[in-house]
Amino acid sequence: MSKHRIFLTGATGYVGSALAERFVRAGHTVFGLTHKPSHEVALEAMGVQPVVADLADVDAWLGVLQNCDAAVHAAFDAATGASQQDHHALEAFRLAALDGRLRRVLYTSGIWVLGSGGSAVLDERAELKPLELVQWRAAHEEIAIDLSTHEVATIILRPGMVYGEGRGILGGWFAEAREKRTITYPGDGSQHWAMVHRDDVADAYLLALEEGEGGQRYLLGDESRFTVKQLAEAAAAAAGVTAVPWPQAEVIAALGLYGKALLNDLQVTSARARRELGWVPRHTSFVAEAPQLWRDWQESKATKVH
Repeated sequence: MSKHRIFLTGATGYVGSALAERFVRAGHTVFGLTHKPSHEVALEAMGVQPVVADLADVDAWLGVLQNCDAAVHAAFDAATGASQQDHHALEAFRLAALDGRLRRVLYTSGIWVLGSGGSAVLDERAELKPLELVQWRAAHEEIAIDLSTHEVATIILRPGMVYGEGRGILGGWFAEAREKRTITYPGDGSQHWAMVHRDDVADAYLLALEEGEGGQRYLLGDESRFTVKQLAEAAAAAAGVTAVPWPQAEVIAALGLYGKALLNDLQVTSARARRELGWVPRHTSFVAEAPQLWRDWQESKATKVH
């Protein structure tokens, strides 16, 4: 199997760092974009060649991208405007396809592009009804797919709620457990979250990179059907603390559109990724793994260099 030269945005992020490690382990050459010079050492330690520049400063990194045959867009920073961030990346991919080697793109979307599922279990055939927080994503998926006009094979990946390691929403629960002896969950907890472990996400991206066909879209979830209350109670039991609900109105008042997204009820199936990519998640139950996840979280915080 031929090895790729991969340009990775968000290389030090929660998901991006898992992708970087997985790609390097598979023998690919990875150029990782980071806007913080202090992250160079961490990237080099992973075997990634650092590219220090802001995502918005396309001219600063376009030359490296043009010399790569694959690009993986994993950068997401709501604080700096995720939609505009996406726009910069997609435009750079277009330029690198027109005047460079780029012929393969993995674009990170998310399950919230499907909207609310209620009691149904949705797959890739579902109509897109994006939550307001990610209203722009449906159009950006189409822009990414349209890179095919420049002979670029684009694959859309839509991870669920990612867990594992020390970061992410679920990592935030464990941080609260240590600091406040509680785990607060949004609303009454009756809503479902489609869960997926970050290591399994990385496996799916590698399979999509090496085996996926352009134009395809894949939902990534572990097929568990737990309510948020069940997730929070499992995490609380593992940490020896109390799970407490956060009234819906207060969630929305404090978090706005993000709060509404956390209250959203959505279940998905990843049957297509299993069937077409051969993806088999190794982690299938946050509830069952909560005690180990708590131990892993504590270890990650104890060994982290500040």
